Amino acid sequence: MTRRVTEVRSRTFRPALPPDALSLIQLGTLRTTYRGRGFFKDPFDVVLYQELIGRLRPATILEVGTKDGGSAVWFADQQAAHGIAARVVTVDVADPPVLDDPRVTCIRGDALALDRVLPDQVLATLARPWLVVEDSAHLFEASLAVLEFFDPRLQRRVRRRGGRDPRRPTATRHRLLESASVSPARSWSSPAQ
Repeated sequence: MTRRVTEVRSRTFRPALPPDALSLIQLGTLRTTYRGRGFFKDPFDVVLYQELIGRLRPATILEVGTKDGGSAVWFADQQAAHGIAARVVTVDVADPPVLDDPRVTCIRGDALALDRVLPDQVLATLARPWLVVEDSAHLFEASLAVLEFFDPRLQRRVRRRGGRDPRRPTATRHRLLESASVSPARSWSSPAQ
């Protein structure tokens, strides 16, 4: 894997929504709950995740950053709503919440050391395709560690007319970085292979 970290300090971040509206959305996001647990997703996240789950049809969702577990349960419900056998594995540095949901596995672990809690032999037992959600510390170092951990473990989707052809990949692997304000302002990417 070739890592490329790019400075984006000079990039202009001009959202289409007025700053006051964004502030109100953020305040509302911090108050959202799902089935009695903190959810912390804004309306844009909700719609985008519904679309991703419907299109990618992930057999396993790997979430880094659990907090209260509301999003983990919501992800499992979204998989079920899309006719997918739900399986969510969520990791957080704090003690995991107690969830009475057999579709969700909560693990205590650090985003900076995922290899300790998600060794390859454990990951090999998880059905694919995966959707990886990085929503942990919202810091550059944590986000980069999660991306670097999962990048070599993600499989490429390959397609051809009439079926799959592993010799001719046409689509790249999927990564999702939810951390809206990663600091310092740098972005990470891996070239399409």
